[in-house]
Amino acid sequence: MIKSDLPFQIEIDERVKLISVSKFDTQELLKKLDYFKDRQVELYLGWEDSLEDEVINMKERNETDSKSKFWIIERDGLVIGLFYLYDMHLKYKRAKISLGIIKEYRGYVLSIKRIRKLLETLLDLGFVRLGLEIEPDNDASIKIAKHLSLIGFQYEGTIRNNYGEGIHSMTYSLISSEYFKDR
Repeated sequence: MIKSDLPFQIEIDERVKLISVSKFDTQELLKKLDYFKDRQVELYLGWEDSLEDEVINMKERNETDSKSKFWIIERDGLVIGLFYLYDMHLKYKRAKISLGIIKEYRGYVLSIKRIRKLLETLLDLGFVRLGLEIEPDNDASIKIAKHLSLIGFQYEGTIRNNYGEGIHSMTYSLISSEYFKDR
């Protein structure tokens, strides 16, 4: 069974860690994310409201919604992105993952080694399936998906009109038994 209390902090290495948004009060989190106004990241994360409204929503969902958990990504104490699990089903041991990294840190901060460490932490917590959905026109996410395929994520197909008329999602998954079989 997956532990319902997911860790407040996930150490990736000595420089990069994930910290639950629940660790911060709203004003402190707003201050940390103040410069986090990257439209590409906002679009990928599905933000439609102001940063303050999104922060309040994240904190509230972290504390009351068993299907969503949010972490900030820090590198050397600087917030460089957000990571979250959503559509979590503890009974079925599955979740979808999403992350957004600000532009100046895309491509090298979350190297294959660091992403592998994060995924292994989630699998060690008991998840048997991790999913990923990417819009076909999101070039940054397509690059991430290519990297994730090196780790073991497999393309499953495209869900048409998944987020509205003409907004499709390419779906990928990582299955723990397949992942650990090759290790």
